[in-house]
Amino acid sequence: MNITLKSGWVVDATTKGKLIELRFKYNQGLINEFKSSLDQGRWNPREKCWTCRDSARSRYVLSEVLRDTARFNRYYTDPTDDLCPPAWVDILYDNQRKLVNHALYRRRLIDSGEMGVGKTICQFAIFQAINDSIVKLGREDILWVGTKGSLKALEDELNKWGPTIRPYHVINYESLHIYYEKAEKPPRVVVFDESSALKTPTSRRTKIAMDLVEKMEEEYGDDCFVYLLTGTPTTKNVLDWWSQCEVARPGFIREGNWFKFRKRYFNLDEETNLSGQKYFKIDSPKQEEIDKLPKRLAGLVIRRTKVDLGIQLPEKIYQEVDITPTEDTMMLAKAIGSTDELAITMLEKLRQLSDGFQYTEDGVSRVECPKDNALVRVLKDTLPTHRIIIFAAYRASIDRCVDICRLNGWSVMRVDGRGWHQIGSAPAKIEVFQDRVSYNTPVAFVAHPDSGGKGLTLTASDTIVFYSNTFRAESRWQAEDRIHRPGCRGAKIIDLMHLPSDRLVLDNLKQKKKIKDVTLNEIRRLFNEVV
Repeated sequence: MNITLKSGWVVDATTKGKLIELRFKYNQGLINEFKSSLDQGRWNPREKCWTCRDSARSRYVLSEVLRDTARFNRYYTDPTDDLCPPAWVDILYDNQRKLVNHALYRRRLIDSGEMGVGKTICQFAIFQAINDSIVKLGREDILWVGTKGSLKALEDELNKWGPTIRPYHVINYESLHIYYEKAEKPPRVVVFDESSALKTPTSRRTKIAMDLVEKMEEEYGDDCFVYLLTGTPTTKNVLDWWSQCEVARPGFIREGNWFKFRKRYFNLDEETNLSGQKYFKIDSPKQEEIDKLPKRLAGLVIRRTKVDLGIQLPEKIYQEVDITPTEDTMMLAKAIGSTDELAITMLEKLRQLSDGFQYTEDGVSRVECPKDNALVRVLKDTLPTHRIIIFAAYRASIDRCVDICRLNGWSVMRVDGRGWHQIGSAPAKIEVFQDRVSYNTPVAFVAHPDSGGKGLTLTASDTIVFYSNTFRAESRWQAEDRIHRPGCRGAKIIDLMHLPSDRLVLDNLKQKKKIKDVTLNEIRRLFNEVV
């Protein structure tokens, strides 16, 4: 098959097995393009031709990008028709209707909107519009994939808005491989909620997501729809964008793999490991290139913030409660800091000690922790509002917070990796937490940030307490925004700071540093007064 590119150059493309063979007159610019953007593009000296993997990326680059077709250009033009369903016109704001039209026109989209700008309700309108104006959707044509916490929020939104066209398959990312293996045919519409879960290109879930989208394209051609929803308008790590864009529209990003993408945006240092193998380590960002990235992504990614949309929210108020450790705690910290363990292992043990427990051969052993008294004082201060949110990084820490809340007369909704649990009189439902009139009793939402910190609206409370933090910056900011949404009365964020390890983790989160880069000496310096 001959492909005439936008430059006028003709390429003979032949599919053989899992490869596409490319033959053309010598053109160094075209060779550079093939090497950069095709999936595993390389020269085959035996066949005397260029080859690439027959994939969604390669097909899109060859048939759309290099030919400058209408399907490629729709990412850089605005829709001319208003396809927003009449039933949703009066419900959606102008900015939401605009997003719906862009999503329908482009068919592939990453909705990078802050929490509270209406990503979920926009999807309901999109489903209706696809069914009414583009293609009739069958019962099993919509797949919704999300985190456990976001699926709970989706259930509440479905009950609230009652859309006629709704997803039949609703699964979490851990179940995606099971769906992929058992489904008889791919869905026509897929939504990846909290799509930052797909940021690692080599992870199983990301590979399955990419394969699923490729199957959809093979089955339905242009009449398939892929939407990614992320509550992080500016991704914390620039490199996260490659895999998310590759899921949404393979080939949209010019770089054919994550390593080429990394090389474009970061200076790399060559180092040698103990076995003598050489590898590249990120040295410093190329800020000039990074500044251009939003413009590159603009066709596929729509960025929406509360400020941009005119949503006025109160400022977040941060408070750090400094707590003096006991002598016994400092002696234990000194003993831990004097070991020769790995830095990350030492830091974990210090953080557990700061939360008032240690793991032993017999299980969890609790120790005295002055954080408890600090939490009791916060519970008393927030008692008039009858609602509070507490996040902790360990299951043992969550157990401790639940016990403190119960001893002080609070019902508890507990959320961790084991699911939702009711402790006390208040049912473990979001509508119960949000309804302070019908359930006018003190209710505490106690959760792990990864389980209860995403996708939920918890604006009945104006206070979040971080008993302890995880190492994930995105989980922290997502958890904060559970109360910083339309309808909130305030947003007070309290950190309980006990041992210096609490300060180290929080500072690393603020500076977006990777905790694995922390050294033993850095930890010991924090405890230099006792170690």
